[in-house]
Amino acid sequence: MSRIQTLVNNYQKFIDLPWRDVSSEQRIIFCVYEPTEEMTLRYNIPAFKLATEDTGHRWMEYDLTTCFEDWMGKQKYAEAYFAEPEKLLQMPRKFEDYIEESFKEKTADADKNTMIGIVGVGSIFGFITVKEFIEKLADDVDSRIVLFFPGTYSSSPTSNYRFLNAYDNWSYLATPITADVNNF
Repeated sequence: MSRIQTLVNNYQKFIDLPWRDVSSEQRIIFCVYEPTEEMTLRYNIPAFKLATEDTGHRWMEYDLTTCFEDWMGKQKYAEAYFAEPEKLLQMPRKFEDYIEESFKEKTADADKNTMIGIVGVGSIFGFITVKEFIEKLADDVDSRIVLFFPGTYSSSPTSNYRFLNAYDNWSYLATPITADVNNF
């Protein structure tokens, strides 16, 4: 069985557990996979959707892959930013706001019985940290969020995530689901 299929199976075991009212951080699930398995993961997103729906929950998907180019295309001075990309370093807050508004718009009808699958998180690399991104979105919805996280997870000594195997470890309270056989 492939590591991504094991990840799907572990997700299904977790999602099948009864949902209860929990804090915003506890409503977040990180499905952690190797960055080199991005295409395989994306191919298997329908399996995550099916696993969610099989347990009686709704599924919504939010894809970050084209967020930056969508935002950049709406900028009045987009061509100037391409000529002098260092000017973009002054604008991460505006990009964050754009993502937050886009997320709210696309998930407006999500409820407590909805799982929102976020894919393409690698496309925000260098603009926004995953921690800032997910903390901002978690408070905006009552639903559960599964973030497909390309990187690594270590439970020792605390829950540490390493995004794209590049950033230093950071701790977050999300529930980790990995492709480890004994994850659940």
